[in-house]
Amino acid sequence: MDKKGLAWLLALGLSLYLILNTENEKINQKFFGIEAQAQAPQQENADSALSEDNAPATINADEKAPTEEKQAALKAVAKDALSKEAPAELAQAELPVHSLSVGDNFVLNIRPGQGLKDAQLNEYFTTSEKDKNVKIGDQNTPSFNFSGVAEEWQLVNLRVKEKSQNKLVTEAAYTYEGQSFAVQSTWALTEDYHFALNHKLINTSDKTLNISGLYLNCGYVQPVQMGEHGFFTQQAIGNDQAIDTILKKDRKIETHLKHGIVDDIKDKLEDAAEEGRVLKDPYAIYQPEEGDSFDWIAVKNQYFAFIADTSDSFSTVRTKTKEIISPLKNEDGSQDKYDLLFAEGQIEDFKLIPGESKEVALDIFAGPQEIHILEKLGSDKKGIMQLNMFMNMKVSWLGFLSEMILKALFFFNGFVNSFGLSIILLTITVKLLFWKLTNKSNRSMKKMAVLGPRIKEIREENKDNPQVMNQKVMALYREEGVNPAGGCLPMLLQMPIFIALFNALRSAIELRHVEFLWIMDLSQPDTLGFIPGVPIRPLVIIWALLMLVQQRMTPSSADETQKKVMMFMPIMMLFFCYGMPAGLTLYWCFQSLMTLIQYKLNNRTTDGTPAPATAAK
Repeated sequence: MDKKGLAWLLALGLSLYLILNTENEKINQKFFGIEAQAQAPQQENADSALSEDNAPATINADEKAPTEEKQAALKAVAKDALSKEAPAELAQAELPVHSLSVGDNFVLNIRPGQGLKDAQLNEYFTTSEKDKNVKIGDQNTPSFNFSGVAEEWQLVNLRVKEKSQNKLVTEAAYTYEGQSFAVQSTWALTEDYHFALNHKLINTSDKTLNISGLYLNCGYVQPVQMGEHGFFTQQAIGNDQAIDTILKKDRKIETHLKHGIVDDIKDKLEDAAEEGRVLKDPYAIYQPEEGDSFDWIAVKNQYFAFIADTSDSFSTVRTKTKEIISPLKNEDGSQDKYDLLFAEGQIEDFKLIPGESKEVALDIFAGPQEIHILEKLGSDKKGIMQLNMFMNMKVSWLGFLSEMILKALFFFNGFVNSFGLSIILLTITVKLLFWKLTNKSNRSMKKMAVLGPRIKEIREENKDNPQVMNQKVMALYREEGVNPAGGCLPMLLQMPIFIALFNALRSAIELRHVEFLWIMDLSQPDTLGFIPGVPIRPLVIIWALLMLVQQRMTPSSADETQKKVMMFMPIMMLFFCYGMPAGLTLYWCFQSLMTLIQYKLNNRTTDGTPAPATAAK
């Protein structure tokens, strides 16, 4: 072929391309009921791949609903367009990820037509090296998209309709069971950790559209602490993955822990197997009380959370886990496995006549579990923190005490600007509050120790008559003015405070990646190095030694066997608590040190003259 023929061929091909491209754009405009508008200049940070002409169409937020004539034209064009089989490349198209932000601290990364890839928190880091920002969500499984029956919808067209720094509008066309409809999704970021999402379903067919079994994915969250943990370490880090729901009328927060969700799914599978049924995709299903519904759903780990608050409500919630193999390799070449936990809220069944639409409006929080941030959200959302939970049980008064202690920690930090010093000041404050009570306890235990030989004498003389033995022991207590519970009662009264301290320190994200002395991270064990296979953690070792000294100093009326058992206790605690976070072991170390100081002061002032070893008659 000569040069002239080649030029004519290229010109013909270019003309066909322009014609087809123009017609395709017209169909898109008619399908979504949008008139062509003047192209606005793109913002500097807008993605260059929004459309082929690099200038996406925009809409007016105040645009009125289409007229009846426009609706009729819309349905006619949509019916014609959707009657043809969608090209494979269109149905499988994936637009580039779009990022929204209002500042430097918070970025939403969105996959158009699929959902939220992840929320990036630039003030928080995955490790104490602070080389990688925290991202909530899972890049391979987008959040806040429709699920359930939506998994059977066939995609026909997808486009970005509007994009700015803090707003993204996408439109997707679908067919399902011979009917056509569109979903317009508007993402609007207003402030850090907070954004609005509106999914608008539009019936573009000429028949009534029935939507049943539609769910909304409320977010995927992976654990903060990877790997397996022992019982005591698990208690120290709290429940790293859980789902919270709140009843719209009753305002009761229900917490579903990951291990409980796994057990519920296992029970469903076992029941189905016994009945000869096969569950293709089992979920743990949670239903509200009769006449009630769920106001919001929170998917959380130890420090971060998604909270999806809907303008309507969720009729039921279903949850599940998805096993993931971490792409990061450990020093030995192994890869950690972890579960992604997610929840889906069910949308009430609804019908749409031709041209009618329904909006599913969401107010979403994606950020840290800082109490002052959650308080501002209202609607009882600060309840997602684990301040009222101990040993996987909720205790109402514990939440109030833990919150007060947490706020006291922040109060001290406002003066000293060091959370390590704040923990020490908090420990001193609590110890001083119970100083007099502990003094009484120490005196009571010392008196009991002094009376030990006489009590032993009574027990040996009356070992064949327990009733007489108990009467004589109680008479001795009355004679000497000793309360046998005096040594334990003060400790029992202090236990709620100690538990609340435990809860507050393990829940405080403010301690995460905070250094103090040799400690690199107050939320992790204070590992200094390794003796082949064993980490060296000074704080928990010091705490065990202080417990050992305390055992030797504490007066006791126990026999030799009981004393030996008690002396073994620090070794057991060292073994069980070796993986505790440094913030907790710092508190325990300083608390034990102050207890020893108080014992020493008591020994100088308390009369320790032994009572005569004469049995009471």
